[in-house]
This record gives sequence, C-alpha cells and structure tokens, in this order.
Amino acid sequence: MDLVLGKTSSLATNKPLPPSNGRDMASVGSVTMDNRRQRLFVGDGIRVSRHEQRNRLLVFDVHPDRLRDHSEAIAVIGQPDLETNTAGVGPAKFGGGS
Repeated sequence: MDLVLGKTSSLATNKPLPPSNGRDMASVGSVTMDNRRQRLFVGDGIRVSRHEQRNRLLVFDVHPDRLRDHSEAIAVIGQPDLETNTAGVGPAKFGGGS
C-alpha cells in the first residue's frame, strides 16, 4: 500500500503553496527514520520563494496501524507550532534550510 505525506495526493503539486500547517510540506529536505519508535523526521525548510522558508522539522508517526494518507505531523521542531514558519535563533526556531 502506497501512502502520501506532505501533499493531498501523489499527483498534487502544492502550487499555490498551502499555508504552513502539519499536513502540507513546501519542499522536502532531509528525511530520517527512527525504526524503533516508528517516527519519520522530515525537513521542510528549503526556501520556496523569496518570501517564504518553512524552517522546520516535522515528525510523523509512521506505525502501520496509525499511518494514513495526508497524515498530520505529531510534532514540529524548529517552530513553536505547526502554523509558524519564521526564521530565527533560539530553542524554538531554526534559522535556515534543512
């Protein structure tokens, strides 16, 4: 079974760019899997325009019993919440791409 994360379907282009949220990604950077905890870490921080850069790392629960198409991230690293996408330096901010 094929599932899609970050877009509504495998054919979606995310153009125009959706608002920053826990389901849609602007542009995937690095991807890392924690097999023991069944967590997928996806960098969503590549500059997508002159005006927007997501600056975040999304965490998805990819346990087979819970994973669904267009799943929402269970956590975000580098931003205070799933809707914020501003750059910065500090405990809740990333300053650049992933």
